[in-house]
Amino acid sequence: MARKYPKYVKETGNTLGYQRAVPTRLQHIAKKRLYSYPLGLSFSASEAQIHRALAEAVGGFDYEIQ
Repeated sequence: MARKYPKYVKETGNTLGYQRAVPTRLQHIAKKRLYSYPLGLSFSASEAQIHRALAEAVGGFDYEIQ
């Protein structure tokens, strides 16, 4: 059975990554329509490690769309 990851966390190659679309109303000021950030974790990472890396990725997303 496949493991369930938090929202916006995707399997990319052999690691995990954060991938989220920039809101439509902000796409005219953003460089890209899709924001992605490598979490640098393997599929076997613990929930705590994933959430720690996810918090950093969300911070980067918020900074990118400001």
